[in-house]
Amino acid sequence: MPGLSITFSDEELERVREAAGRDGLSLKAYAHKVVVAAASSDRIADIAASVAARSKELNERLAR
Repeated sequence: MPGLSITFSDEELERVREAAGRDGLSLKAYAHKVVVAAASSDRIADIAASVAARSKELNERLAR
């Protein structure tokens, strides 16, 4: 399985460790969760913008 190596400052890594601990996850599991969620969030926002653009005329008619 492909992997990823990420470099953090000491302070950044400590903040990430604390966040992982609050979620009850290992550092690796937390990093995976956060990166995948961020990537999915961007995709969802792109899809929402596309749908809004395509349905603009219909939305304007319904608003009247």
